[in-house]
Amino acid sequence: KSADLNIVLGAHIDPEHISTFESQKLIIINLERLESIKTQVNGTKYFELLNQNSYIDFTSHNALYCNHVGIKLPDYLYRPWHEPRWARVIQQTEKIWDACFVGSMTARREAICKELMQKGVNLKISTSSYSSERDEILGRSKYILNLHAYPNSSAAEIFRLNYYATNKLRCISEICDFEKGEKEISDSITQYPYESFVNGLCRLIKEETVEEYEKSRERLFVASNKFCKIKTSLNRNEEDKPTILNLNCGYDWKEDAINIDTEGGKCEDITLDMSEPW
Repeated sequence: KSADLNIVLGAHIDPEHISTFESQKLIIINLERLESIKTQVNGTKYFELLNQNSYIDFTSHNALYCNHVGIKLPDYLYRPWHEPRWARVIQQTEKIWDACFVGSMTARREAICKELMQKGVNLKISTSSYSSERDEILGRSKYILNLHAYPNSSAAEIFRLNYYATNKLRCISEICDFEKGEKEISDSITQYPYESFVNGLCRLIKEETVEEYEKSRERLFVASNKFCKIKTSLNRNEEDKPTILNLNCGYDWKEDAINIDTEGGKCEDITLDMSEPW
């Protein structure tokens, strides 16, 4: 609380605690569909928190909902489609799984996953993988699935899709609503309606050629890269890669280093106890 600025993600989980922070030192980043939040235990308190503080949102769907129910509008929409420092998934030539789903599991997501496995798709489901463990799963999966958590919630999951785009992953998504000016990105992602998602993916697994697969990965990367305002990873030289190990980094993250700590949840790039076998 003594920091000059507190940037809070996931404030809907405990809005009462966040409300004790000084408003002028607080920015909330909302990553949830507000319409689904209203039915949760802390929904009302979270809406009060947004009304009293500066906050950033990711979709105009939420702005429309704010107008409808009388919540203060977000300060702005944050749509980062490419960030070179997110390019950390090692591109594995050998794919262990046909597809993977990484994220929290809801009823409608579970229904799709079960149907895919019933049809013989080798599907990896991970609801609690982060950092290098998550990246290993993504790199070993041929197709990465993007499914909306709830019905009538079709806004593009920017903070999931941008990571896949930056890492040149082949993403298969349920149909999304994109923002104005994002048509090229929308066109570069293979999208299916919920009802035909399983059949569409099964057909891709059987019929998509290696050439088509590689072109699709590249197309999404190029489209998202156009939104990047800084030097992209395409222009980086080998010398730009970190050559320093910042061991036991704690919260002391260094941009020119690979930051390693034995405990996760700080600001490490890799969680690793270097006194143990790697």
